[in-house]
Amino acid sequence: MDDKEVKKLIAEAPDERPINGLRKCTSYLIDGNVAYLTNPAYDAYTLPEYDAKTGEFYRIKYDMDDDFRMDDECLCNIDDLIYREDFEEIKRFYNIQDKLVIKLEDELGIHSLLVNRDCVWKCESCGEEVNVGEKHLNENRNVISPNCPMCKEKMRFRYWVDNQEQLHITRS
Repeated sequence: MDDKEVKKLIAEAPDERPINGLRKCTSYLIDGNVAYLTNPAYDAYTLPEYDAKTGEFYRIKYDMDDDFRMDDECLCNIDDLIYREDFEEIKRFYNIQDKLVIKLEDELGIHSLLVNRDCVWKCESCGEEVNVGEKHLNENRNVISPNCPMCKEKMRFRYWVDNQEQLHITRS
């Protein structure tokens, strides 16, 4: 890689790293990667990459004190970022389109969660539980409280589960 390519690569990288705000090193690359440094520069990191399959952000850590030892590490999961004010900016930066946040309220208060999880609602009258999906979201991606399929009474958010295998709905 010649000087022109190095300068171009550094210029195209964001000045501040999304998620944890480390600042870009404008002087050099490490192993062909733009480096983001701590202050003081004991460690350098690459720009995190998003793994859509696991929902995790991975980065390479370079230990500047130990002969530039290199370690792959998981920075965080997208679920960890839901409550951040810049969550939408992070999604745009990484072009994450399949993770839509909805807010649900139960008797304990408001909870945020990702749409691709299974939400379970319970009828306030007969106790029937149902899985809530895309059809229960309005145009603003807010949840519309479904009516019970058994008695047609109002239902309330109860809990969510992480995957389809855990979803076993029975009458209570």
